[in-house]
Amino acid sequence: MRRGVRSFPAIILAAVALAVPASPAAAITLGQLAASPNGCASNTDWVEPAVSSGVVPYVVPNGYGTITSWSTRAFGSPGDLGLKVFRPTSTALTYSAVAHDGPHTLSSPGVNTFPVNIRVQPGDLIGLHVGDLGATCSEIIGSDPDYHFPDDLLDGQQGGPFTAINDRRLDLTAEVAPTVTGQRAAALKKCKKRHSKRARRKCRRKANLLPS
Repeated sequence: MRRGVRSFPAIILAAVALAVPASPAAAITLGQLAASPNGCASNTDWVEPAVSSGVVPYVVPNGYGTITSWSTRAFGSPGDLGLKVFRPTSTALTYSAVAHDGPHTLSSPGVNTFPVNIRVQPGDLIGLHVGDLGATCSEIIGSDPDYHFPDDLLDGQQGGPFTAINDRRLDLTAEVAPTVTGQRAAALKKCKKRHSKRARRKCRRKANLLPS
């Protein structure tokens, strides 16, 4: 076969590859579940702004915008826990409460998971609120501090400074879905207005490369 001439199957495969829409980003899991229990005082808010290398962070990354569920591992006396989302302020260790779910009375033992639909922004932190019964909301591990505030901040309320407790990690994970921008759907809609099939196909190929 002559050099510089692509085979017919290769051309077909290349065309198919262009026609396949880009895969949307997958949901991710933030945080860590505890392997052993550590009690937390009742009626307190808890946040984990930073973790050591190799540990899944508790902060929402760029490109993600909706918490779809959260989980915690209950132990002997489960108590009640709620998810709380915090947003850093310009003042160190001072946070605004963004949204919450619960508190829920936990089932013990094992992982308790709660479906939610909470809009968040990159940089927001997932945290916990311990209800009236108290709960095991963290574990003693490593060198990471978590921070607590002796109150139940309302959504939109600011509080601080939060106080550090060393060698703790919150017993919390959250599933976070990618942000839906609507760019792809809007572009595909415009493609329908193209006059020729060829122009529509070319338009759709470009549109499918856009974020969902």
